[in-house]
Amino acid sequence: MTTMTTLPTSPSRVVVTGAAAGIGHATAAAFARTGAVVFAVDRDADGLADLAGRHRTVVPVPGDVCAPDLPDRLAGLVAENGGGLDALAHVAGCYRRGTLAASDPATLEELFALHVVAPTLLTQALLPALERAGGAVVAVSSTFGHRASRTAAGYAASKAAVESLTRTWAVELAPRGIRVNAVAPGPTETGILAASGMTADASGRSARPNGSGCAGPARRRRRDRGLDRRARPARVDDRTGGFVDGGLTHG
Repeated sequence: MTTMTTLPTSPSRVVVTGAAAGIGHATAAAFARTGAVVFAVDRDADGLADLAGRHRTVVPVPGDVCAPDLPDRLAGLVAENGGGLDALAHVAGCYRRGTLAASDPATLEELFALHVVAPTLLTQALLPALERAGGAVVAVSSTFGHRASRTAAGYAASKAAVESLTRTWAVELAPRGIRVNAVAPGPTETGILAASGMTADASGRSARPNGSGCAGPARRRRRDRGLDRRARPARVDDRTGGFVDGGLTHG
């Protein structure tokens, strides 16, 4: 059973999903280095144990974010250990390639369950804690969330839904003192990218406005020039603060 009896008192308490690797790991570690208490959620219990071994304020919460009992279990844990929540970072995700012709119900359900349904139910369960602290919700979208993709229709649609939820929640929750924002990193060197089978060259092309993966007008090249390379997770975690409500920061 998870306990926090040995953790120091901290003015900041955060929840990070997908915390065992990649952007989630970098985000959780960055918060922990500030002294924040981090409720780190992931299916990879060993990865969470390693993270907690490096940062004494990390509280491992092994579990699948899509599991029906996870939202209430996590809300109870937060309530038992301080009650307020300063930040909720929805980082857990997956990438699936697939054109319209190749799309199938199981893959689409997986993408929307992880990127849309799970964050919705988790945010809902943690609303009292976020309101108590005047907290912030940060979702991780993708450049594919607002640009056409020739090779990942379902993934792109699920990330577009993330951006729509971000804008909607920002308006809905502002009167309750809760800020909601999203970051949209380009290809980032994580296990998700490696598992997709994309090479370094292919991932770079997919991030470009007129590359093989995305379509966009040439006049957007200057604004999007920073996307023409792969990033590392630590660069993305630097973008977790200081956003305009409902805003979208491009990686």
